[in-house]
Amino acid sequence: MDILQILWLLGFQLKVYAEVLTFQGQGLTSVPPNISEAAKDLSFLGNAITTIQPSDFNDKYPDLTYLHLGYNDITSIERGCFRGTIIKDLSLHYNELTIIPDLQELQSTLKVLKLGHNKISSILIGDLNYLTQLGHVNLDYNTITSVTDGCFGGTRLWNINLEGNQLVDFPDIRAVNITLKILNVAENAIAVIPEEEIDNLEILESLSLTGNPISCLPEFTLLLPSLTTLAVQQLPLQCCCMMAWMKELSESFSIEMDTRPCVSPSKWNQIPWDQITGEMLRREPCEIDASHWIRCLNSFIDILMIEEEINVVPLM
Repeated sequence: MDILQILWLLGFQLKVYAEVLTFQGQGLTSVPPNISEAAKDLSFLGNAITTIQPSDFNDKYPDLTYLHLGYNDITSIERGCFRGTIIKDLSLHYNELTIIPDLQELQSTLKVLKLGHNKISSILIGDLNYLTQLGHVNLDYNTITSVTDGCFGGTRLWNINLEGNQLVDFPDIRAVNITLKILNVAENAIAVIPEEEIDNLEILESLSLTGNPISCLPEFTLLLPSLTTLAVQQLPLQCCCMMAWMKELSESFSIEMDTRPCVSPSKWNQIPWDQITGEMLRREPCEIDASHWIRCLNSFIDILMIEEEINVVPLM
């Protein structure tokens, strides 16, 4: 190797070193000012930074693409931060944020936003709508109780992670029905999945419902034509005729569920799922409440009103 090749390699290595910089675990309480303007990938993981100000990044790093600010103590990101960057991937997980920060300066560049393990309690209209390139948002393990209808509109979200929050209602994701492929709402408090909330999710491939108090699942194979992966562990499932579709899944369909998933009827509590047949499910009526049951007969679903003896009202 001649001297010119050595010098070229040395210059290349120095350039890469200047572009990828890490300040992890240095006890920093703020972003240091003396950083190379050639930086493309900056990591401040594991420090004690509490606030991000416009002066930290604005008009300093024109090539900055990846910014890692996780595992700090950030409570505030001031309005107008990140001007003059091209950040595509922003990590803010494990901080102390209570709202989704204003990221208007990244509206045409940001593709991945990681906000897991903060203290965010709601997602409102205007929090994300302006992020026109956003494809992946991770909001797992916050304290989110509400997701405002239409709050994902305007984005290109294909992956939404809301695991480990406090949602009671299934979130409105209809605004991203033509882009969403992966949805994780595991470990929430969702008891019912309204069919009208999911019947237009044409390309959804993966759905995780693990750890929710859902007793009866809609027929996902009809409602979600592209679904190939379903996670339903730790659900108090009522194994009855409305669940018979789960015995008709194709071999390519991946379902993750408990070995003995049936909380009711009690006679099946200890019976493994693979020993319960579709015919057994079809013969078992589904309980609505103590006085109302659903019985599935061929293509009909009949409601039995126990308190009025057996007053059957057919539903087409």
